[in-house]
Amino acid sequence: MVIKQTALISFMLLSSLNVWGQKNTVITGQLIDTNLPVEFATISLAQMPDSSKVLYYATSDSLGKFSLENIPTASYYIQIRLIGYKTLAKVISVSGNPLNLGTISFHPDNEVLNEVVVSAQKSIIQKTNDGFILNASSNLTQAGGTAIDLLKNTPTVAVDADGGVSLRGKSPMILINGRNSNLANLDQLPASSI
Repeated sequence: MVIKQTALISFMLLSSLNVWGQKNTVITGQLIDTNLPVEFATISLAQMPDSSKVLYYATSDSLGKFSLENIPTASYYIQIRLIGYKTLAKVISVSGNPLNLGTISFHPDNEVLNEVVVSAQKSIIQKTNDGFILNASSNLTQAGGTAIDLLKNTPTVAVDADGGVSLRGKSPMILINGRNSNLANLDQLPASSI
């Protein structure tokens, strides 16, 4: 029993010496863009030789400062990224002493975004005081279908097998460009002309 306790205590002392023998350190720095701090940049640290596996991660604060803590002694691949800025990357060697990377100039990437194009379409159905308006140009059926195909995809409109149109059980008056159509067969009218 005494031997087991002595062996256990010896093992705990030796393992604690091993933990205390490892020197972990701190990596600090500050990011600036023409004397202004850069905040929310991501700083990632991967141990060499596998630079794809990120082990440590930090974000720069409102003053552009960052800090990576409890970093063991080794060689690391550090990468600093932020949308709209050129990515900085290099290999650093960490010893047991704190490592201050100093003030790092972070330059905007002017080639990332040259132009923004915003496009929109009218909604397919618009509600007005007079009723509903179906915008045929916003409907995919308009490209190759007929007026009947367009009406089949319209809410509250029913089209029977013969092409008869009814709206809530009643036969509606169909106007094309604000005029009475008097068309007996809407299957002859291409949807692209609406």
